[in-house]
Amino acid sequence: MERRALSADQNILMTHLVVWLLSLASGIVLGLRLFTKWLRAQQLWSDDGFLVVSWIVVIFYSAITSLELALGAGRRKTSSPQPGPSALLLLDNVARSLALTAAAWSKTSVACTLLRLQSPRMVRTALYSVVALVNIGIAGAAITHWLRCRPIAAGWGGGGGEGSCWDIDVQNILGLSAQAFSGAMDLVLVVVAWQVLWTKGLSVGEKAGVGASMALGVLASATSVVTGFQIFRLTDANFQPANLNVLLWASIEPNITIIITSAPTLRLLRAHASSSSHGHSSRGHQKLFSRDKIRVVRTDDSRTSPITVGAPIFRQHTGGG
Repeated sequence: MERRALSADQNILMTHLVVWLLSLASGIVLGLRLFTKWLRAQQLWSDDGFLVVSWIVVIFYSAITSLELALGAGRRKTSSPQPGPSALLLLDNVARSLALTAAAWSKTSVACTLLRLQSPRMVRTALYSVVALVNIGIAGAAITHWLRCRPIAAGWGGGGGEGSCWDIDVQNILGLSAQAFSGAMDLVLVVVAWQVLWTKGLSVGEKAGVGASMALGVLASATSVVTGFQIFRLTDANFQPANLNVLLWASIEPNITIIITSAPTLRLLRAHASSSSHGHSSRGHQKLFSRDKIRVVRTDDSRTSPITVGAPIFRQHTGGG
C-alpha cells in the first residue's frame, strides 16, 4: 500500500508540536534538576547557569519558529514574492542564530559538569578546548550567516532592493559544516564523559544510566548532522517547504543535550524521596548522591579543594562508610 505524504498543513502542525513538546520535556527535566538542588540546599554551578540560559534560548527559538509558521513558512509560494523586506527571512536568520547558540551553550554545560569531576590533566585540557572551540566556532557560523549579504539587510530583502549575497550553494556548505562540527563536538563530549565516568567505580545500574546518556549524546550528534543535510538541500526554488525540516531538526539537538545534562541529578530526588519514606539508610549502603556536601577537586591540579560545595553529578564509590 502506497504511503501518502503529509500535506503542508500537516507538516506545519507536526513542526509546531515537535518543537514545543521537546521544549516542554527539556524544561520539565531541567526544572526537576533545579528543584532537587533547592530541596537539598545545594548551590548552583556554572553548568546550571548554562543550562538555564540554553533553555531560555530554546524557548525563544520555539516562539520564533511558531511565528514563522504563522506567517506562512513551510508553504510553497504560488505567486512571485513581493519586493521589499521579508519578515520570514529575517525571522529565519534569528531562528538560525538562536538554534546555534542553544546548541553551543548546552554543550558548554556538559563540559562544565565534567570539569567538576576528578580527571587527568589531559582530559581537563580537552574539555577546555571543546568549550573554546564550540563557542568560537558556532558563534562564527552564526555571524557568518548574517554577513552572507552586502548590505546585511539584503539577506531579508532590505537595503532598497540592492545588494548581493553569496550563492546559496556556498551558504549551504557553510551551514552543513557548522552542523557537522557541532555533531563532532557532541561525539567528543560522549567519549570524554565515558572515559571520566567509567573510572568512577559505578554500580551496574549506574553504568546502565551512563550508557543511556551516552546513547542520547550520539543521538544528539546524529540530529545535528541531519540538520546540516537538511540545510544542504535548500535551494531558491524549494526554500520555504524545505526549510520546515531545518526548523524542526534544529530544535532537537539542544533539547536532547539539556535532558542529558539534567537527568542524572534526578537520582538525588529519588534518593531524597526514598530517605523520606524509609528513613536514613545505613552508612555501609552507599548510593549515588548520598551526601549533601562533599569536597570537590580543583580543576588546576589533583589536590582536594578546601571548600565544601554542593555534590557533583556523579561521585566515586568508596569501600568505607
